[in-house]
Amino acid sequence: FLWAFIGVASVCGVFILLALIPLQAWLGKMTSSLRLRTALRTDERVRLMNEIISGIQVIKMYTWEKPFAQLVSQARKKEIKEIRGASYIRGLLLSFIIFHSRVAIFISVLVYVMLGNGITAEMVFVVTSYFNVLRQTMTVFFPQGIGQVAEVLISIKRLQAFLMYDETSLQQLPPPPNYKENTNGLSKEDEGQLTPILQPMRLDQRVIVGAKDGITVTNATARWTDLVSDDTLSRINLRVVPGKLTAVVGPVGSGKTSLLHALLGELPLKTGSVSISDNISYASQEPWLFAGSVRQNILFGLEYRRDRYRQVVKACALKTDFEQFPYGDQTVVGERGVSLSGGQRARINLARAVYKEADVYLLDDPLSAVDTHVGKHLFEDCVTGFL
Repeated sequence: FLWAFIGVASVCGVFILLALIPLQAWLGKMTSSLRLRTALRTDERVRLMNEIISGIQVIKMYTWEKPFAQLVSQARKKEIKEIRGASYIRGLLLSFIIFHSRVAIFISVLVYVMLGNGITAEMVFVVTSYFNVLRQTMTVFFPQGIGQVAEVLISIKRLQAFLMYDETSLQQLPPPPNYKENTNGLSKEDEGQLTPILQPMRLDQRVIVGAKDGITVTNATARWTDLVSDDTLSRINLRVVPGKLTAVVGPVGSGKTSLLHALLGELPLKTGSVSISDNISYASQEPWLFAGSVRQNILFGLEYRRDRYRQVVKACALKTDFEQFPYGDQTVVGERGVSLSGGQRARINLARAVYKEADVYLLDDPLSAVDTHVGKHLFEDCVTGFL
């Protein structure tokens, strides 16, 4: 129809519309690249903010607010720089909606006049209406489609990278022979609605659980991931006799915690084997408390036995702390509870491990967060006395 009105001049106008398609495709590719870089900058800023929030007490104590504020500001500036570039390109694509069709109309009318034809209002309005029909597709939907397809491709690549991570097989451990079921007041119907707790176990079952002769580690070599070249543990041989206190001593980063993780089955072994009892109690190096009362954190789901509980509280030097708490051992701790010091958290963490009757107690640096005289009390009354 357009050819019937202005002839060859219509081809020039349509050519202008088609000529900008490669430019729009290139801008869409640039949008895809900037969208990826923006996502990476956003991930970096979120990770930095999470680390700052988790260590906000230390930052406030050492008045490090300004240096960390500058780090956040720099990360945000880098993110805004990428967002600004993507916004410029998006604005340029949107500008085609206004100028693209008008330029094509101008070129068509100009060529029509240069060919020696005269223009009338009827001809101009008809040409404009035809180009408006093309404008909706060529200058509105097409640029927006390019940008949206670019963002979809980036999102798919990020999801693909996440889904391609190595899988961890989960296997439910059988209960120990002396295990006594504790329903905590739940009926059988309620238990059927609960999700069983699964413990991650590696495909190569090199950790032999259920040994009765202490702990035996034979030529154990382990690493956290195959992406690193150095082994975390290399040819470790260890024999721990039942009823004896064994201490592993070494500098920071020498692999003491990694050895305990290997005994627990958390650190996968490349070679060698580990033989250990199936009744283990573990106190981590970093104290962990959940939202609940102090007594609930110590019992950790076990049955309350008054005499043993009092012995554990005395051995872990918690009696004085309970007197200072507003509600004693019923004081709620955690995110919405009373704030505890590092030493109090460490002693509650130790008491949780000691309260459980186990064959093997693995204590990862339990005296690091307490002062000298409390550490002496814990070692003499708890580690060598109570245990």
